[in-house]
Amino acid sequence: MRPDELTDRLFEREIRALLTSIISWSNRLDKVGPYINVKQKAFANNGPVSCPLASELWGCWEYARGTGAKPENMKDIIQSLLELLWEPVAAHSYEIPASWWETPLGTMVQLCKAREKFDAGVPLNAGETGLIVGLKGSRIRQMCIQGKIKASKEKRKKSSQAQWIIPQEEVEKLKSTTPN
Repeated sequence: MRPDELTDRLFEREIRALLTSIISWSNRLDKVGPYINVKQKAFANNGPVSCPLASELWGCWEYARGTGAKPENMKDIIQSLLELLWEPVAAHSYEIPASWWETPLGTMVQLCKAREKFDAGVPLNAGETGLIVGLKGSRIRQMCIQGKIKASKEKRKKSSQAQWIIPQEEVEKLKSTTPN
């Protein structure tokens, strides 16, 4: 998914689906007791859905697609989203299914993290570069192998495999020449 595919309409669809799930979970939790209550917020007719969670996620969505500033509490917002979606009640840890990272919200989270590194001037790996410029990570790796992108190989922190590391200048150059 490219940054330009993160549209307002897609955001609203994702938030509506998320809120529908939350309401469903809340209905199940009603059986626990009267102390748990999630009230449904009104939906806006135009633009993003109106609720605190949507407002916070909207800032991340805009940052991910490159149309807004980085939210001050972006890491907390992302952590809250991941816990809401994947941490079972009364659990202390959770596991995120690999397939979730291909969804619009999963892509938003990955883009936020990649853009944060990019904005800080930190070199990016092929997958992060692909997210920023709107290409597949495999295409970026292929371009590195072909010498079309000046990059170096570096050992991964948690693996013996090497990965391509692309300097900021190369990402900028690629970003300016890649049509979205």
